[in-house]
Amino acid sequence: MPNRLPILILFKGAGGDADWIMPVILELSKKYDVYSYFKSQQAYQSIKSNKEIFHFWKKINKGFFIDSIYYNFFWKSLRKFFFLFFLNEKIISFLNKKIHDIFFLKKKLLGKNFNNEFKFVFSEYNYPNSWLDSIRENNDKTLIIHYPHTPNITFFKKKFKSNYKLVGDLLLISGKGDLNRWKNFIDIKKIYSLGIPRYDKSWIKKIVNFKKKKNVNKKNFVVTIPYKSFYDLYPEKKKKLENQFNLILQTLLSFSNIVIVFKIHPRINSKHFFILLKKYNKFKKRIIVTNSHLYNLANNSNLFICNTNTATIFDSIFFKVPTIQFAEAFKNMDGRENFNSFYKKNNISLIFKNQDQLQKILIDLMNKRNMKKWKLQYKKFTIFYDTSNSIKKIIYFLEKKYNQKFDDKKYLLNN
Repeated sequence: MPNRLPILILFKGAGGDADWIMPVILELSKKYDVYSYFKSQQAYQSIKSNKEIFHFWKKINKGFFIDSIYYNFFWKSLRKFFFLFFLNEKIISFLNKKIHDIFFLKKKLLGKNFNNEFKFVFSEYNYPNSWLDSIRENNDKTLIIHYPHTPNITFFKKKFKSNYKLVGDLLLISGKGDLNRWKNFIDIKKIYSLGIPRYDKSWIKKIVNFKKKKNVNKKNFVVTIPYKSFYDLYPEKKKKLENQFNLILQTLLSFSNIVIVFKIHPRINSKHFFILLKKYNKFKKRIIVTNSHLYNLANNSNLFICNTNTATIFDSIFFKVPTIQFAEAFKNMDGRENFNSFYKKNNISLIFKNQDQLQKILIDLMNKRNMKKWKLQYKKFTIFYDTSNSIKKIIYFLEKKYNQKFDDKKYLLNN
């Protein structure tokens, strides 16, 4: 049996790095050996905290390397010095080459087979890294693919200003409405929208069936809140954030049949959340904090309540779960992209601003009133999000692009 070619995933530090692309990697693992690089211990722990994703990653991964400040410490220290005191692009570029030498990574991952080349290298699109530059300079027969960490589509009307360039061969995006977001980062001819693999039916089935959860008592009305704890990021706004948190919890707990499930954001979290939660100890049987995958939570929920700037609304809407968002506690709470008016205009983002509005939504849902808006929410979602056979489409496309670049006779003659 011939040796299987290696492929590489570069993880920067969030569970979402794996969630979008893992369905494709899992399918590719039938033909190729999968290796992984983690930018830090935190990046590794972030993937590990997602039990479902970690299970499939561990099943297919042949080897991994966790980077740290101690590897190539001298060169990293020197680079930091020049960054702080003598910024020179040529010197920084030279030091990056020393720190991110692809042969170093190959030796760590492939051992005695370090002369082999990775056929595909996957790198999240918010991660401009020097490993890719090293692959390029080494003239490896490697197809570099950038991919999203989120199903979110920005629908920007104007080009987004870039502060770095993507050096890959391809950029996969979640939808054509993201083109203006990325036109300035990479040649538009390299940008492709082929669907969202994490919404592929075959992948959904694997996740939902993973250590299948028992349904919560059907008499209960389950409200899931994927929660971002901004308390440490905005200490001066802590009181406003607390007031919003208490308003939501008190409203929900005023209904005796409601069970609240919190899923804490892997990066935007705070110990202060648990301090606030202690005030509701008498309701502890009705409040659950979990790390379960959003798909399993959606599959067992009656309602999702989310922040305004989050892609989790698409996961719950995909499962036809009524989904609402609470207005930001204060202006520009989550940066310049805090709120995308496109989703509100298209009845995908439904925002409540006060306790009365939330109560009305809950009462209507419990009594199955005004259900048309939730059907419309799902219908609008399906218009803008391609969820069909994306895994097969992407893999076929990657193989085709690789062959065009490296195996096609015309390409070889012209290069």
